[in-house]
Amino acid sequence: MPNRPPPPRDPLSTLPGLRPESGQPNLRLVVPAPPEPEPSADEPGDRRVLLAALRVVGGRDVLRFVTLTAGESAIVGRDPSCGLVVDEPTVSRRHARVACQENGDVVLEDLGSFNGVTVNGVRLERAKLVAGDHIELGTAPLRLDMLSRDEISQLASVLARFDQPAADPHTGLVSGAWIHEDLPGEIARSEQEGSELCLLLLGVDDFDELRHRHGAAVMDDVLREFARLLIHSVRDTDPAVRYGEHRALVLVHGGADAAAHVVRRIRAAVAGHDWSRLAEGLAVSVSVGVAPRPIGATVPTWILGAEEALLADRRGRAGSR
Repeated sequence: MPNRPPPPRDPLSTLPGLRPESGQPNLRLVVPAPPEPEPSADEPGDRRVLLAALRVVGGRDVLRFVTLTAGESAIVGRDPSCGLVVDEPTVSRRHARVACQENGDVVLEDLGSFNGVTVNGVRLERAKLVAGDHIELGTAPLRLDMLSRDEISQLASVLARFDQPAADPHTGLVSGAWIHEDLPGEIARSEQEGSELCLLLLGVDDFDELRHRHGAAVMDDVLREFARLLIHSVRDTDPAVRYGEHRALVLVHGGADAAAHVVRRIRAAVAGHDWSRLAEGLAVSVSVGVAPRPIGATVPTWILGAEEALLADRRGRAGSR
């Protein structure tokens, strides 16, 4: 096979809990070996096993993935019957096959697609992959990772939230109706339990200017990808809600320290994402308003506090550029 350049750094590797095994360029899926000493109760053995996972790292299907164990294979393409569906116009209906061989090698094969397969920038008909390899089917970006069962479970949980009946159809975030229908109940439980709540209000910076420069279709994709990064960055117990055209609310169950931790994860995810795949020169940042709930505050008053905090954060970030 042709010599390939080393895999580039993947922007999604900044997502906490989802990182290639750096320093192990020849990492392969390990087939069953002789029994090892019993793991401790705090670290079950099956949780330490790494599975090969081919994952979409950009576009409308970002974070979708398929896992493989020895002897398994999957078809990748636009057809709904594929093991990994990538709904991008440059992807053929049955674009490629990925297989994990009995010895643990992961092999990717082009199935005669129209736009081809590239691995680390080199167009190939067939390639043996290693963890961290950057793959493109047409222009759809994917990456091979070796993930633990816990990481796979976390990814599956994130994707399941997009299929919730109450999800906004455009972004996959919780519908804005949640603010009126469910937030009052969250407040009542918090008051009854004596627990803290924080609102995060997030907005894409310079959204109107970016839409004028890159077009509405690109910014629609920005919102979809931002929503997926956001849901991946928050805890399962913290609802992420669409708020207006290009903003989102997150309810953090906890005080200022818990909110600050979530904000750091969100900023890292957005900053590390490769937005230029959507449009040349596109760069996306977000401002975040953090508003702990004052005792006795109504929902409108609380959200107004988050709005003011968002504006203050945006002014501060603009002044530091």
